[in-house]
Amino acid sequence: MKIIYATLLIVVALNVSENEDRGKIYYTNGQKFYSQKKYTEAIQQYRKAVDLIPNNAEIYYRIGMSYKHLEDYDLAIKEYRKAIELEPDYKLAHYYLAMVYLKKGNKKDAYYELDQSRYIYSFLSSISSLIIALVIFFVLIGAIYLIKKIRNI
Repeated sequence: MKIIYATLLIVVALNVSENEDRGKIYYTNGQKFYSQKKYTEAIQQYRKAVDLIPNNAEIYYRIGMSYKHLEDYDLAIKEYRKAIELEPDYKLAHYYLAMVYLKKGNKKDAYYELDQSRYIYSFLSSISSLIIALVIFFVLIGAIYLIKKIRNI
């Protein structure tokens, strides 16, 4: 029974890996069409990718971007929201969702999404500053330690 279970797990893992690999190929094809401004074709490829990799916020974001360029704002909103649902801190999805809301004349939701994207950026900037300060702190501690060690020699 354990052998059957282990074999089943391996088969499932291989299938998931194969699906992700195929999904990445569709995603790459979507990117090629997108860069050529062939947004309908890009959406078709991204849809195939998202069928294989359903929890990837980037793919939904890219579908939203394609719909934005096609000026299908309702579908763009739907895709940006899905990207944000999967990855709430996705600042570009918040930003472009705000831009689409502005295009539709929905200033209230646009301002909210802009605020979200600004908040996320501010938060990430604060974390970056904190990390830099910690690195400097530990470099100084290391320098003090070395100076004390040299003086004792």
